[in-house]
Amino acid sequence: MPVLVSPTDPRGPAAIDILLADAFKTFLDPEGRVSYGIPSQSQPGLHYRATDNNCVCSDMRYRPWNPCKHVLAVRMYEELLKQGEAF
Repeated sequence: MPVLVSPTDPRGPAAIDILLADAFKTFLDPEGRVSYGIPSQSQPGLHYRATDNNCVCSDMRYRPWNPCKHVLAVRMYEELLKQGEAF
């Protein structure tokens, strides 16, 4: 399923920038769930743990009804993986 982003939401282009940077770190927890470490774009050395529906960043914490750029990037990345087109 394609990932849709609003052209008026700045999270969409930021998510694409994250995706193109190809800096995801993949984690697998003991229950077999996948999450990703995504570098902060504004704070070098900081990584956010994100899944396709959750993230530890402040944007997601204060606006949980609207996916943050990290969650959008994970959704795009996983869609590319499904299509066999990931980096």
